[in-house]
Formats: sequence, C-alpha cells, structure tokens
Amino acid sequence: MNDAKKKKRILLDFERMEGLFTGFYYFNLHFGKSVLRLAPDYMDFSFYLIQSQFGMFGNDVRYESKKSYAKPRNGLLNYFKNNKPFEYDIIHISDQHSRIKPLHKNSRIILTIHDLNYLVESSNQKERDEEREKHQRIIDMADHIVCVSNFSKKSVLENLDTKGKPIDVIYQGIELAEFNTVDEPRYMPKGPFLFAMSNVLPKKNFHVLPCLLKGNNYELIISGITEHAPQKEYMKVILENARLHGVQDRVIITGPVSNEERQWYLKNCMAFMFPSIAEGFGAPPLEAMYFGKPVFASTHTSVPEVCGDAAYYFKSFEPSDMIRTFNEGMHHYETFKPIQKIKDRYNFFNWDKNVLEYIKLYEKL
Repeated sequence: MNDAKKKKRILLDFERMEGLFTGFYYFNLHFGKSVLRLAPDYMDFSFYLIQSQFGMFGNDVRYESKKSYAKPRNGLLNYFKNNKPFEYDIIHISDQHSRIKPLHKNSRIILTIHDLNYLVESSNQKERDEEREKHQRIIDMADHIVCVSNFSKKSVLENLDTKGKPIDVIYQGIELAEFNTVDEPRYMPKGPFLFAMSNVLPKKNFHVLPCLLKGNNYELIISGITEHAPQKEYMKVILENARLHGVQDRVIITGPVSNEERQWYLKNCMAFMFPSIAEGFGAPPLEAMYFGKPVFASTHTSVPEVCGDAAYYFKSFEPSDMIRTFNEGMHHYETFKPIQKIKDRYNFFNWDKNVLEYIKLYEKL
C-alpha cells in the first residue's frame, strides 16, 4: 500500500446534532450516512457527538465526545485523549458554531459555514460583535472553508476576514425518507390547510402568514421546536397576529413533529409556506417540493437561490400583497400543474453528488 492509500483518520464534528430535528441535525445525519457509504476504504471516520447518540452511524466507527477531553478553555473544547493530543489527519467542523479547538498542528481543518444569521437575528451591536468574534475565531482555525450556498459565501467574504484561504460552495443535499405507511398526525386538520415548518423563531417570519386565512376556511399549521423561551415568546406574536386578523381558531402550532407526521403534513397540505428572512440554505421548502407542492417563499437571503423558479415569491409582507401573491400562485399551480418542474428542483440537491465533492476535498487535503 503506498502512502496515499494508508488509512487517513478523519474526525467529523457533529456535536450540534444534540438539537434534535433541526437543520443542523438533518444535515449531519444525511451527510454522515452518505460519506460512510461513498468514501474510499482508506478513509477512517470518527464522529464527535454527545454520548447519548453514540451508535447513530453504526457500531464499526469510532465515537468521541466532549467527555473525552479537557475542560473548556476560553469557550473552546481542547482535543485530548488520555491527556495526550489525539491525532487526526483531517478534522471537519460541520458548522460555524463549533466549540472545539484541535491541538495537533498536523491536522488539516475543513470548516462548513451554513449562515451568518447573527447579522439579522440581533439588533444589539454588542451581541453582533461577540458573534462576529466567535465566527472569526473559528475561521482563523480553518485551512479550507466551505459554504452551503453562494449567498452564504458572499456574506462570509463581506463580513469576515478569510485571510485568502480557499473558500468553496458545496450545496447541502436533501433527502426525504418516504414511509410506506403514515398514521394520522397528533393534530388532524379539519379541512384544507397550509403548512409551515422550521424552528419557531422570529427569523422564520411565521407571524406574517395568518392574513392568508382571510376569506377562506383554510387552517395554517406550523410545526417546529417550541419548548424554549425564545420560541415561546415568538408563538405569542404569531397568535396575536392571528387574533388581529380574526383567524386565531385556525392557526395551529403543533410543536415538534415526528418524521412520519412531517411527511403526512407535507403530502396533504394545499401549499407550503416559507417566509423566512434569514437562511444560509433552507431545506424545508425542498421537502415540500418532493411531493410536488406549491411553495410560497420570501425573497430574502439564500431562499431564491435554493428554490429557483420552482416557487412563488412574496415580494413584500404587506397582507394585501401576500394575499394577491398567494391567490395568483395557486391559480397558476392549479391551471398549469408544474408538478414535475417542482420535483426536479428537489432532485437537483442530491446528497450523494454533494458528499462526493467533500470527499474530493478530503483527498486534496
């Protein structure tokens, strides 16, 4: 075996999978499964996870957790194994919020950046400066940077100092596992409904949607994480806006849903709503496109780049404009039935194709 084909140790930092059913969770889940299936045998993968998730990628790979390492220093976790640096050829940090700091100088660091949402999530300059410092610190560690969209890359180049390091765009893949049998969800709609799904936070902009229920008998079902304080506060904003439009009894916030329930809602909704104003990529509308559903989306950040010409776009969030866009879009959808075009957009974002780009990068480094 020549040197190029000797076993190469690669650590995948997937600690953010601890947030179940989030975008980071699904990114890491599908990425990990695909890379194990597609990578050459000389690549030896380890997964950095919380301990309760050990075994998620099978029993024949190595798992690491922060309990294996020293206590945090300066907000970062330092890599130790039995009090000695543990060597990896490549460490792939899978998102820009990582708290780890590799110590071994021979490890090459790949950093995937999903977004710089702190730019729109906070109006507090001190908080924005603190977030920028965290992002800059992790960029300074990296040897090679990957962004999940051209919009994300543009944001990085405009707001952070990459110091001339190589920076590529590799799109996120999308994979919706379709279940043969899906039971009815815990909340069963009473009739036709619109569906929205993501983390229930202000940047997702769900509170603009209740106006679309005026003049009809539709329900609006919103699913996603709701149990933490920021989500609970934002739920109040959504429901108050529904009350102002007189439709509070037809806006349903379910909280997190299972994969089976999510599929049921996607498959049976009239249309999918994605008015988000802060995305580095934005996978939920593509999941609706898998079923050929009409998607109504914002024109902000990466959303148009991902949805392309297969979605209908809210040009503003004024209720009258949104209602007009929705009615015109549904009329177009029902008249021309562009279902195959919509499904083709989903198929464009293929995990295998995109993971192979990362494998080429591993080989290059």
